Amino acid sequence: MAACLLLVGGPIGCSNQVAISTASSDSTNWSIDIPSDLDDLVYDLGSPIKTIELPGRLNEISGLTILDDSLLLAVQDEVGRVYWISTNTGKVVRDAKFGGGGDYEGVEVVGDSVYVLESNGDLFLFVLDDDNWKTLRVKTSLSSSDDTEGLGYDPSSKSLLITQKEGKGDTRYVFRFSLESNALSAGTLLGLSTEDIEEFLEQKSPKGAHYKPAGIAINPIDDKVYIVSSSWRILIKTDRTGVLLGAWSLDDERIRQPEGIAFTKSGIMYISTEGAGRKARVFAFRPTSASPTAE
Repeated sequence: MAACLLLVGGPIGCSNQVAISTASSDSTNWSIDIPSDLDDLVYDLGSPIKTIELPGRLNEISGLTILDDSLLLAVQDEVGRVYWISTNTGKVVRDAKFGGGGDYEGVEVVGDSVYVLESNGDLFLFVLDDDNWKTLRVKTSLSSSDDTEGLGYDPSSKSLLITQKEGKGDTRYVFRFSLESNALSAGTLLGLSTEDIEEFLEQKSPKGAHYKPAGIAINPIDDKVYIVSSSWRILIKTDRTGVLLGAWSLDDERIRQPEGIAFTKSGIMYISTEGAGRKARVFAFRPTSASPTAE
């Protein structure tokens, strides 16, 4: 499954440029409760430790990743820009153009490189803080019929993880894009269906709701795969073979349309939600060994 690299446009334009330090400066000093047995690691979904209300231009926030404990990087559906969000103030401190209009769904940072995922499976690549930023468009064998949404990074395989929101049948797959071969890896990382999750929970999904993964990330604390689903609003945890290890409902009023998920090195979990008629928000949750709750 080869990929094709195309140069898109010239230098990237930036606005509100400020000097950004990538050193950790999390002024909140959140206490972290990491259980000795990582199989017991969960998140208290009913009690976010921070809520960031986003400006109107990010009402369609569609992807989220971590720069460091004080900065998030986000994209939104329709505009080819990335946004730096301060976790301390909640403000957008910088934004940069990487492309034109499109349907951008995920963002991930690997080293100095930023990857943005479009819903047709294309990847956009540029380098952070390069004075002459240029964007490379990477064509994969995925297509708009896959409606790719989530983008994460697996350091163990040096691969980007791409979630499929649509497809044949009820199973949705996670694909691996190798950064060494610059191509989709053979096979898939894992596949899950609405029925798989219903059997795990021993309950049916809400009427009309299906498992439609919108965001994916690997938690550096327990090295497990975490996925948020937008239609059936749930957070799931699996191992790398797709064995379900946990599934939790997300607060429908608080997280109206989950779209992105990311983890800091210390295990703080961020989940972004589109506005869906209200303000878009990002919520931070701390890990715990207690049973998670959702108000």
